[in-house]
Amino acid sequence: MVRYLGWMLVLAVLVLSPMGGVVAQEDTPAEPAPVPLPGDLLAPGLARALINIWGPVEQGEPTVFDGDNVTVLSVPEDCAVYMASRTEIENTTAGGQQATVESVVFTDSHYIGNTPLTVTVPPGSHVLAIRTTHRADGFDGGCVSKTTHDVITGGRRHAYHLYPLHKKPGQYQCFVANFTNLAEKPSEAVYNQAERGTYRIPLELLMTRLANGSRVPADDRERVARRLNQLGVAQYDAGGTEMLLKLTLLGNDYELLEWPVTN
Repeated sequence: MVRYLGWMLVLAVLVLSPMGGVVAQEDTPAEPAPVPLPGDLLAPGLARALINIWGPVEQGEPTVFDGDNVTVLSVPEDCAVYMASRTEIENTTAGGQQATVESVVFTDSHYIGNTPLTVTVPPGSHVLAIRTTHRADGFDGGCVSKTTHDVITGGRRHAYHLYPLHKKPGQYQCFVANFTNLAEKPSEAVYNQAERGTYRIPLELLMTRLANGSRVPADDRERVARRLNQLGVAQYDAGGTEMLLKLTLLGNDYELLEWPVTN
């Protein structure tokens, strides 16, 4: 009787082949991993800060990670953020000529707050202007970078960067602006920012993305991946050329951008 029951258990997990042989029944395919939400890609400390700044949300209202929103970060934090549509800038005139980007965007009506912040942005092309509120300065790619000076002493006052921002419908974005020299010892503010963290991309996945989409040497990928998770930006040496690498969120994925560092 025991032997009979044993064979019944075996037959429960095996099927006969057409040739009379026995083949194992196929395993149930594993379910695909769930697609991460944008908030899942941010460090918990930063996500909590952004949620607190956004404020209480009633049921059915947009959350901080809504697809219509853009989160703006900077290194270091507490930089002033301005934004204007490209169409408005191109259609504004002064003295019969097209107005400068700065004269349009750096106005009270276009000021949206200080980093870190989240704002609802209509689809289309915009100019994102970020200005330091202190004397921090550092290279950043993909932007127009300028420094203002005191009209009396000629001393440096603050730096500002102008970035193109293209907002796609329903795609949340998280953007990082850099105003610090990452090759130098960080200030206390930047150190605290790194300790809190910016992203939480699994290191193995991020290192694979670095291997496939950047010039980071193999023996430096772990350090760079950790720095990207800490600040969203990192610098590294690529055969004698100093490079700046930036990680930004687009929807529920991320992309890496890099530029050679110039003075």
